[in-house]
Amino acid sequence: MPPSSNPAEIYENLKASTLERPDFHCPTIARVQLSLKNRALEWVADGSLTLKDAQDISYQLDHAAITDWRPLLYVIHRASVEARLAEVPPDKRANPISMEWTLPDVAPDEFDVLGF
Repeated sequence: MPPSSNPAEIYENLKASTLERPDFHCPTIARVQLSLKNRALEWVADGSLTLKDAQDISYQLDHAAITDWRPLLYVIHRASVEARLAEVPPDKRANPISMEWTLPDVAPDEFDVLGF
């Protein structure tokens, strides 16, 4: 299993970078920040977000404390969402032989969040 698809490895690396040995230049956090900023701009372009909201998101991302990036574990009970799971195409997976799914319409009451 590639590191980017291994929840335990992702958790341990993020925990170390945010809680144990704060790394203000963590490449994982920088990549996620950029991805979120780009996503906000996509939503501005398609009209689902205002430019002001995108600017607010960007500001919050730039000024978040390192501990705000600590790992959280989202637990989704598969049986309740299985019919809506979308398999990720092999060319979009971290490893083409790994199994990956997305659940784009998950609702807040369909998962639990665990923080450590």
